[in-house]
Amino acid sequence: QKALERFDETQRELALLRYREFERSLGGELVRFAIDDTIQHLTRTGDWNWPSGTTPENSLGELTTRLEKELGPWLATLPALEDVRELVRDVVRHGEQAGAVSDPVRAMELKPGWLGQARDSVEEALGRPRRTLTGEMLERVQRQYRDLWHEQVRRVNYELFDHGVEAYSWYALEEVARAAKSQSLLDEAPHGTETLAFADASVRSQLTEMGDPQAAQPFLALRDNLTKPFADRVFLWPRRTGPKGDLVDDEMGRVLQVPGWSNIFTQPIINRIEMLSTGVRTDIGVKVFGPDLDTIDGVCKQIEAVLKPLNGARDAIAAPIMGKGYLDIDIDREAAARYGISVEDIQNEIEVALAGRAVTYTVEKRERFPVRIRYVRSARDDEESIRRLLISAGGMSSAMTCGTNSRQLRTIWRSMSSAMPAHTPGSAPCFINFWRREIF
Repeated sequence: QKALERFDETQRELALLRYREFERSLGGELVRFAIDDTIQHLTRTGDWNWPSGTTPENSLGELTTRLEKELGPWLATLPALEDVRELVRDVVRHGEQAGAVSDPVRAMELKPGWLGQARDSVEEALGRPRRTLTGEMLERVQRQYRDLWHEQVRRVNYELFDHGVEAYSWYALEEVARAAKSQSLLDEAPHGTETLAFADASVRSQLTEMGDPQAAQPFLALRDNLTKPFADRVFLWPRRTGPKGDLVDDEMGRVLQVPGWSNIFTQPIINRIEMLSTGVRTDIGVKVFGPDLDTIDGVCKQIEAVLKPLNGARDAIAAPIMGKGYLDIDIDREAAARYGISVEDIQNEIEVALAGRAVTYTVEKRERFPVRIRYVRSARDDEESIRRLLISAGGMSSAMTCGTNSRQLRTIWRSMSSAMPAHTPGSAPCFINFWRREIF
C-alpha cells in the first residue's frame, strides 16, 4: 500500500510535467495552424494571391514569430473568439502589406456557396447566430486543439505505463526493505547488510538528499526480474469521471469517509446564505413535515431513494435525524425548604458545575480574557456525579473582580476558595478554565 501511494504521486508528477511541456509548444502549433488555414481559405475564395517572386516562408516568418509570442499562450490555454479574431485580422493585414490581399474588408467576409447560403438561412431562422469567418476559424482551431491534446494524452499514457511498471517494482523493493528494517529482520539475514544500506539510501533519496548510488546496485537485477512478469499481467487505464462528479469530487468522497457524516460539495459563502435563508445546506432541498419523527424519517428515506437515480442529481441524501441527550433536573422544593436552601442557590450551583461561570477577567496589555469556574469533567460526567453535588445554604459566594491581570489571579482564587463551603469527601471539586477569545 505504501508503494502504491508513492506510485500514484510519481505518476501524477510525470503526467503534469509532460502536460506543461506540451502546453509550451501547443501555442506555437495552434498559431501556425491558424495562419496556414486562414491563408488556404482566403486562397480558395480568391482573396489571397501571392505576388510573383514572393516566398511565403520568408514572408510569414516574422508574423508567425510575433503571433506565437502574443497569442500562443492564450490559444494553448483555451482558444477564444477574440484571440482568433485578432489572429485573422493580423493575417489579412499582413497579406495587404505584402500585396497578397487587395480588399481586406471583402477578405474578412465568409463566402459560402449556394448550398451553404441555404443552410445558413435555415439556421438563422431557427435562432442560430450568423456564421462569420472568425467563427469558422475558431471551430477549426478548437478541433485542432482537441486533436492535439488527445494525441498527447495517448503518448503520455504509453509513457506512464512503461515508467509506472518499473517505478512500482522499485518502490515495492524499497518498502519491503524498510519494513524488514523496522521489524529487525535484517540482523540474521544472508544479505541483511546490503538490504539495510539499500533501505537507508531509499529514505535519503525520498527526502531529496544525496543517497549512496552503490547501495542500489545489488537490487537492479532483482528489479529487472520482477518487472517483466509484472508488466505482462498488470493493466492500467485512465480514470474517467461519471455523471455525478469530477475526479476531485470522487477522490474526496472516497477519502473523506466519516461514520454518520454525509459529504456535500459546495461553496462556503453560498452555503451559509442558503442555510440562513432556508435551513437547508444544499442548493435544492425537500422539507418533510409529519406527525412524528419516525414517519418523517421513513418518508425522507423514500424521497432519497427516488431522487438518487435521477440524471443530474448529486449528493441526494436524507439528513439523518439524530437526537441529542439532555439532562432534566427537577428540584425537590420541599426538601430544599427543609434545609434552608433556595431554588436560586441550587440553580447557581448547577450552572457553575455544568456550564461554568465567568467570575472575573484578566487583562493582558490591551486584551481581556474571562476567567471561568467549572467543575472537572469527572465530577459532572454522569447523573450519579451530579446527584452528589454539594449545595450549601446561602450559595457559593465568590469575589467578583473586574480588570484584574494574571498576577492577581492567585489572590482572587485564594479569596474565592476561602469563601467556598467545604465539600464532603463525595462532593465535587472546582477548578479554573481560561478561555481565550481570538478574533479571526
